[in-house]
Amino acid sequence: MDYLRDRRLDGLVIPTTSMKLQAPANAQMLNIVTIGGSPGGFAHVSFDEPMGLALVTEHLKELGHQSVQWYGPALPGSQPGVSREQAFLREAFAAGLRGRVCLVEDIGEAGKAMIEQMLEKAQALCAAYLKDRNLGRFTAVVCYSDMYALAAERALVAAGYRVPGDVSVMGFDDCWAALGQPPLTTVSHELFEMGRQAGRLVVARIGQTKWVSARATQDGAPPDSVVVKPRLVLRASTAPPPASAAAR
Repeated sequence: MDYLRDRRLDGLVIPTTSMKLQAPANAQMLNIVTIGGSPGGFAHVSFDEPMGLALVTEHLKELGHQSVQWYGPALPGSQPGVSREQAFLREAFAAGLRGRVCLVEDIGEAGKAMIEQMLEKAQALCAAYLKDRNLGRFTAVVCYSDMYALAAERALVAAGYRVPGDVSVMGFDDCWAALGQPPLTTVSHELFEMGRQAGRLVVARIGQTKWVSARATQDGAPPDSVVVKPRLVLRASTAPPPASAAAR
């Protein structure tokens, strides 16, 4: 803020997924653009999360799945993970799917330890939900993020299930999905496009360009927010449900 006020910076772009920003009263007067997370009073670029969950449920419905499972972190009510979970349930219900939520304790540690702990929790959940090798409860797993999907995929395979032969697995983010075995079908945030729009927005707010889009104001001023459409990325972790499940 001080750099901006002292004119040592013309503009600033801040990814907000891992920080909380307290915007001053004149936030909209500053040339600051945030990407993702909570806008906090600043101009911001985000992605259409409900649309992303709709892409997930539409894909599974088209494949013939009827009962799906959600794996995600048990986050406080103010966190984005809860809204993603609730959006999934709304979209699943609207698509005529039976949805069930399974939450695990959120893990804040980074690196390999986080992955291993997530895997252990996912394996424990599989032991509880897939007891006696009975998949009657669901044929697809939708995960809060690619990291949770990788853990669930590994746990399912370790328990003797085929992905996607027995259970389809879907991630969310498209950050780690290509590392899955098999590679994960997921929803991309279109991070490159979010970054491009953030750069475009901050330059427009500095006043070096006019904003040209349907959302521009009458005087050509840039909008306070830009929403990027997500994209479904098809890989090898989703397929039609087993014939026995479809028959039920």
